[in-house]
Amino acid sequence: MEYTYGDFGGNPRKLMEKYFDIGLYYASWGTSQLLLRFPKQAIQLREIDPFLKEFDWVTIWEHGDNIIVDIDPYREHFNSFRYWDEDGGQLDAMVPLRTAAIAGDLRVFYLVWLKGVEFMSLTDEHVEPIPGLGPFGGALEECAQFFEIDEYLVHAAALLQPYEDFPSDEFISSKIAEIPEARKNILLARLIKGEKGVAAELRKAIAPKKINQSLRRRTAGELRAIASGE
Repeated sequence: MEYTYGDFGGNPRKLMEKYFDIGLYYASWGTSQLLLRFPKQAIQLREIDPFLKEFDWVTIWEHGDNIIVDIDPYREHFNSFRYWDEDGGQLDAMVPLRTAAIAGDLRVFYLVWLKGVEFMSLTDEHVEPIPGLGPFGGALEECAQFFEIDEYLVHAAALLQPYEDFPSDEFISSKIAEIPEARKNILLARLIKGEKGVAAELRKAIAPKKINQSLRRRTAGELRAIASGE
């Protein structure tokens, strides 16, 4: 779901509950709202809470078998009129972020945390939830631009690389080939029957993400200092 013009009179949250896995709602007066829906089996609240719990402009709720995250930074921190781009297309560019989150790569939520650093919603003592944002580019860069996060702050966060980059098609194919034939047949049968959560389970099996625990987590104050050139 991508809506870019005016107030369409609908309720993005209700639309997400019923129909969509990812949605954008943005307008020239400052609204930049990203909504993400995940199967409960795919992502745990305790995993994303460290990134989001400090912000009253992030809402998380459960609906049926799903968890929905509504990120709307300018709800409380109204910005001046944003750059207007009628062509759209941001939604397609950011779809990989949801897939990556299901696979365990939570950097889309790090960007939300970083927006809180920019807003000064976090004290200098707050520690980053994962050690860095890198490698940065692609869908992450599109998301950072969508939320208009300060580029120097993004650069400071991306100096550390806790994850590998998003998995390539070749990597995914090789991981699928490693799954035992009997296991693949069971997954396929469950998928055909319409069992929920199978796709999420498969993604986690073929594209695990590991945080580099050797990296030291920095504070919000340190990131601000790096961004300002101190």
